[in-house]
Amino acid sequence: MSPRRLVLCLWTLFGVAVCVGAQSWTNIQGTVWSRSGARSISCQKQPGARYVLTSTGTKDWALNGMPTVAVEPGEEFILSCATKKLPGVTCGAPCQPCLVTRNRANEVVDWYFLGEDVKPGASYEKRFIVPPNVFSLYARVAGSGAYAGEVGPLVLTRTGRHPIPAKLDPVRLESEALAVTLTPSNGAFTVTDRRTGRVWTTDASAKGVGLPATFRCVSAYRKDPGEAMLLYGESDLSVEPSRIRFELEGSALTVTLDFPHDMPLPRGLRYPAPFTTKKGDRLIVARNEGMGYPVDEEHLALRSMSYACGYVLSMPFFGVVDDQAGAGFIAISETHEDGMLETYRLGLERLWAAGPGWMSEFGRFGYARRVRYEFSPKGGPVALAKMFRAWAKRKGWVKTFAEKALARPHVTRLYGAPNMWPFMPDRDKLAHAKELQALGVDRFLWSAGGDAAAVSYLAGQKDILVGRYDNVQDVFHPRLMERMGKPGVKGKWQESFPQDCMWTGETSNSWRRAWGIEIKEGTNVVMEHCATLCDARAVFYERDYAAEELKTKPYNARFMDTSFSEAWKECRAPAHPMNRRESRLWRLQMMRTLQDEFGLVTGSERGSASTVPVCDYYEGMMSISGSGVPRAGRDMAVTWTNDLPEACAKYAVNPVYRLPLWELVFHDCASAYWYWGDGNLKIPGQWSKRDLFNVLYGTAPLFLYTKEQWPKFREGIVRSYKRVCPVVRACGGSEMVDHQILTPDRQVQRTVFANGVIVTVNFSESPWTDEKGKVVPPGDFVWRR
Repeated sequence: MSPRRLVLCLWTLFGVAVCVGAQSWTNIQGTVWSRSGARSISCQKQPGARYVLTSTGTKDWALNGMPTVAVEPGEEFILSCATKKLPGVTCGAPCQPCLVTRNRANEVVDWYFLGEDVKPGASYEKRFIVPPNVFSLYARVAGSGAYAGEVGPLVLTRTGRHPIPAKLDPVRLESEALAVTLTPSNGAFTVTDRRTGRVWTTDASAKGVGLPATFRCVSAYRKDPGEAMLLYGESDLSVEPSRIRFELEGSALTVTLDFPHDMPLPRGLRYPAPFTTKKGDRLIVARNEGMGYPVDEEHLALRSMSYACGYVLSMPFFGVVDDQAGAGFIAISETHEDGMLETYRLGLERLWAAGPGWMSEFGRFGYARRVRYEFSPKGGPVALAKMFRAWAKRKGWVKTFAEKALARPHVTRLYGAPNMWPFMPDRDKLAHAKELQALGVDRFLWSAGGDAAAVSYLAGQKDILVGRYDNVQDVFHPRLMERMGKPGVKGKWQESFPQDCMWTGETSNSWRRAWGIEIKEGTNVVMEHCATLCDARAVFYERDYAAEELKTKPYNARFMDTSFSEAWKECRAPAHPMNRRESRLWRLQMMRTLQDEFGLVTGSERGSASTVPVCDYYEGMMSISGSGVPRAGRDMAVTWTNDLPEACAKYAVNPVYRLPLWELVFHDCASAYWYWGDGNLKIPGQWSKRDLFNVLYGTAPLFLYTKEQWPKFREGIVRSYKRVCPVVRACGGSEMVDHQILTPDRQVQRTVFANGVIVTVNFSESPWTDEKGKVVPPGDFVWRR
């Protein structure tokens, strides 16, 4: 039996469809409307309720004239429309037969219900059931932009009735740790943790949450004590049924959405709904290194965030923990490339909560989506991080320094190595590197490149990595070079424009914009954007570029800006189409090529978990996105002495909110640095506190300065290096196994590493004494191994 016939048969379990006599409505009073104005659209009536429709505008339009039909949920209809090409006329964009649906209060539920693009010459027919909460239908043909073609007849026919099924009973799943109750009608569920007694309840009323309004649950059954299936029929009866599978094993509940892959998903999907929270809970977000937000506080920049973008979220999970008891849960978006973290304010107290969301793939559902919930009876954020590490290890994402060093032994030079960014002419860099060594700064990652002499010297030093800045995304196309005052000069990657660039449409003028270059025009500054090199082509360009450069400059490291901070992207170029899943794989291949073919230690901006096997260090992981100072990414060397922006003051170096989630998962796999426009020197008033976070997290500093700033910062850089880097080197390559909050105000914290290194940091203004009588001075730390 076909899936479609299965849905129809399931309907009959609750009442046989009753024919009430076919009743049809046809568009015989055609009127047109356009947001571009009345002069931009016209229609000429033809015999048989057909219309020759012409639109010359750029905005949306509609062919109206059908009566509004009163309906009841459960009634069955057919909407059909024919179209025809006009001889010798360019048709333009497709049209879209659709229905405007309204509820009992005459409020619009959907302006484009069952809308589907139809090119002139094609036909449209949809057999559907009126969804819940819909009490009137208005059929029309909509479109946007230029159009020329014959449309009609547009016909709406009532064919019968499918009574709304009786309410389905809840479905229960059980394990030793958890009891789960599912509500079939809306997919809501509760999870009772038997170990703690806490009941976690999803809030299906949260704004924007839920399954498509056209879904109706027609079957709910339990396959065994640990697995259940909810089967949903669409209002559109031509659509395959949708399934939601719940699998319970021990303390983990996995929810899989398996909807028709060609199902339109124009605005994404928010499901499952968020679990409600209570005062005393903390929302755990893998924002760069990690953040913990008390749910009853006001917070800045908590919003929808994409797991596809490493600039903000470094790992595809969120969680909630009870600050006192340590119990909580983690939600891992296993299909993360198109995943979202959605945040909500729930209830009268407007407490923060979070839930998974899903972007479309080229406007469609695309493929099955899956989220894994795992519940912990204790351990707080550390327990959640270790749950994610175990999951990431199964995925092959946990590749340790020890494993990386088998092929590239010099990768261990990152242990305790500060990231040095001296902004100065190439002719001065060799002398400056030797001055650093003479001052005792003799182990570092040199990111600033240089001439052949400087690079050759640094590459020969046993404790130094020498690299350079590179970017394989930004294409400096001819127009940009002309606007920059360099007409006729070949810009980087210009040979890729436009054929190998990323396109948002199917024509070459739809190339995707990348980094914006500020160009002065008199007293004004305007922005001219680079194009974006497609990820499916970038690996080949970068391989050739690096190979040629390494013939004269023996770099052993390379920093690839934006590669793992920019979101995975879709490309619609016919020669190299690419979805987000493929975008990620192509970028991984590019970085893997630099490692495998050239033996380079590789780094990138910010970063995300799935990239760890091919990336050795991340610039920006220590910096919390949205908490920096203005223009940090453009005026990197400008220090900030003014009043701090609100988000920077509240979050940037505040132990009340920051958590070392990334280090708890990946400390033994990759090194993390501050963002180059947010390094240890950026805000002099925060320098000492940034050093404390470096020590606590086992990460080295980042120093960015100009030739003119060097005399001012020389003494402090040397002091910071000698204070921080021995500790970081001692725990290099070792897993962070614990993070402890030692005081109620969270100002004293401790980290523990697998090799025995223990670091205790006192962020407060008062001395603190540990359990062994050791005094930690204010604004200082102690460590041992």
